[in-house]
Amino acid sequence: KISEHTPSHLAILENANVLARYASICQQNGIVPIVEPEILPDG
Repeated sequence: KISEHTPSHLAILENANVLARYASICQQNGIVPIVEPEILPDG
């Protein structure tokens, strides 16, 4: 659930890093990554 303290800054950064790594691996293997981070305000 999105609130003043959640998700944490660390969680947001970690999710961004995972998506970036996925995109990089896809590109290295000649495929186009589809990266769609989901934001669900209700959790």
